[in-house]
Amino acid sequence: MAAEMYGQAERGVIIYGEGLVQGNDPTLITSLLNLADLTGNRAGDRLRVISLKPAANSRGGWELGLAAGDIKRDGLKGLYLLLGDEQEDEGLLDWLKGIAFLVVQASYHSPVTAIADVVLPSPIWAEREGKYTSMDGRLLELKRVLQAKDGLLQDQEILIELSKKLGHELSPS
Repeated sequence: MAAEMYGQAERGVIIYGEGLVQGNDPTLITSLLNLADLTGNRAGDRLRVISLKPAANSRGGWELGLAAGDIKRDGLKGLYLLLGDEQEDEGLLDWLKGIAFLVVQASYHSPVTAIADVVLPSPIWAEREGKYTSMDGRLLELKRVLQAKDGLLQDQEILIELSKKLGHELSPS
């Protein structure tokens, strides 16, 4: 019945939550995209499929092929966790406790920053500028609304400076 209603809708939208992607099986998402395509549910050139992710720019990370479940701790000597203050997750916290050297870049103190060997301060959301991927897949510009304290670098500036110290050049774009 739901499939019939979706197929007949003029502007149907499929919205799915993070539970669908936790198994790292792309076939479920591919099936949703195929269903939207077959029924013609589009917004211009984009399919009307929205992933509700738990944190800001999670979709951008997913599109880059980043999935926490892909990281294996075996042989891992160090980890750089960017923006490690999003939400408390006991499973993640336990996993991180097994890392020999943990660097966390975060805006707020959290249980994750408490176990880090190094904490790099990061601007809060209102002090940030850059780009992010919206839930519907659009690349949007983030404009700063508050000026950060003197000396606090933007996230990309921290990464660029760190890469220079390690002998590599990162492009700011």
